[in-house]
Amino acid sequence: MTNERIPMWNIFRNPIFIKCARARLRWKQLIAWSIIMLTTTSFVFLAVFLNVVERGKSTELAAKGAFVPILVLQSIVMMFLGTSRVAAGMAQEKHSGTLNFQRLTPMSPISKIFGYLFGLPIREYVLFALTLPFMAVIVVYGKISLLKVLHFYGVFFSTVMLYHMFGMVSGMITPKVRWSSRLSNFAAVFFVVSLYIFMPMLNRFGFTFLGFVTIFPTFYGIVMEELTQHRTGIARQKMIEELQRWQDVQFFSQPIHPTTYTLLIQGLLLLTCFVIMVRKWRQQHNHAFSKTYSLGLFAAFQLLLMGSLWPFLTQVRVFNRFLKQIGRLSPETYGMSMFYIFFFLSGVMAFLLVHVVTPEWFTYIKGLRRAKKLGHSRILPRSDASSNLFYGLSFIVMTWVSFWVLMKLSASDGKIFLDMPPLSARVGLCCMFGTLIFAIMVLRELFGSKGFFFSLFVLWVVPFFVAVIVTSAWKQSILGSYILTLTPVTSFFFGVMNLKVPSGLLLPSKNNIRELLPHLPYLMWTSVAVYGAIGVAGMVMLFGKKARVKQQEEKRAERRKGA
Repeated sequence: MTNERIPMWNIFRNPIFIKCARARLRWKQLIAWSIIMLTTTSFVFLAVFLNVVERGKSTELAAKGAFVPILVLQSIVMMFLGTSRVAAGMAQEKHSGTLNFQRLTPMSPISKIFGYLFGLPIREYVLFALTLPFMAVIVVYGKISLLKVLHFYGVFFSTVMLYHMFGMVSGMITPKVRWSSRLSNFAAVFFVVSLYIFMPMLNRFGFTFLGFVTIFPTFYGIVMEELTQHRTGIARQKMIEELQRWQDVQFFSQPIHPTTYTLLIQGLLLLTCFVIMVRKWRQQHNHAFSKTYSLGLFAAFQLLLMGSLWPFLTQVRVFNRFLKQIGRLSPETYGMSMFYIFFFLSGVMAFLLVHVVTPEWFTYIKGLRRAKKLGHSRILPRSDASSNLFYGLSFIVMTWVSFWVLMKLSASDGKIFLDMPPLSARVGLCCMFGTLIFAIMVLRELFGSKGFFFSLFVLWVVPFFVAVIVTSAWKQSILGSYILTLTPVTSFFFGVMNLKVPSGLLLPSKNNIRELLPHLPYLMWTSVAVYGAIGVAGMVMLFGKKARVKQQEEKRAERRKGA
């Protein structure tokens, strides 16, 4: 047996890749799946191609018409089946204990990651290869530029790699239970489906960077022009407008090629997934990423938010194009929707990062013991066992800065707000976000992950149920609205409405809706007061609990020293 170290790039000599390939490329299963794939692809190709030819069209148009259906089949195989297989396979490896064995093997974590990344979906790669002859026929007979097709498939496989890496992460972090493979499978598929359903909706409100985790921008910016050259009239004009939308991406004031922008966004996400996998591979109980990395990740997220919205708020051409997309919404309504989504996305990101970097109590105790062993007076600030306070407050401050800059731009030349919204409304929104995140990070550290989610159920879901009953059964809409201030989704709606009641907003004629308008400032500050009180009370309890834990550890150390 040789002790030669296998390079990480030599995937075909990777033992993990070989193991997965032998398991997933057994002849009976491979032949069955190949027959299914070839039959389905042949049916789709011939159904489209022959139908167009029989209508008297040229073979060039027929071939171009088959491009998208074949691409959809390839996407289903690689993005859905492949991602699902990676997620379920990683969860099964973890549940069976194979991952613990792999941790002991003399291979670098990156080599192990590559082995699973390309080995688990190896059957899907073979099925994808079976569709390539059909795509070659389409490119030749459709006279489609080969360079553009290769360009597109480069981005296609970059996107596939990202989805497969997310599948690996979901399989790695799911609990070690019997249904972990199904849970990770569902999480991975839901992630991919949501990207293609919800991200185009957010694109309409200026958050364009979210769409670049899909293949849509590159497809519309590169391939679609080749497929639609024969169109004329209104259809041609609409397609030109769609192509112009994706051909140049405006990031702040600089145009960036869609492929470059896509690779930058996906590269950041791939790096994050690799960081998670490497840390989890070295030690299962490690946080998904370090506190320092979470700080940089949130800063990059805020930079992407601002960079996407900046051209919309500063360039008339981009703003007018967005106005066509939003239909009958007034600029004020559009602006408030934009800020609502901004706080929603920032809050979700801060929530996830706070949850990831906050230590459990057993991690905190291990940190105390390690600091004592190394002769330190306290836990090092950047260790997994340290408090999340500084990092949570940093997330809050960065969001405040982004909001203040975007608000100033939105009122600078009257495109959205004719004048600057009241200072009380702007400060109230900042305070609402700050107190909410502060309460979240305190509750997460105080109760741990399990108790944390139960506390959120009590604070967010139960008030919603009570408000629905109060409003529907007792017709007390005002009281129900005050109860809903505990739920962030509705409390931020009240807060954003304080910026300015838009002229284009169609309010129902019912009295209970119009009666709510004078209460909007009070609803906003009620939410601030409640979450501020929860955060302060939780912080007092947290300091008390940490003091008791430290005393117990000191007594434990004295007993061990005396023994």
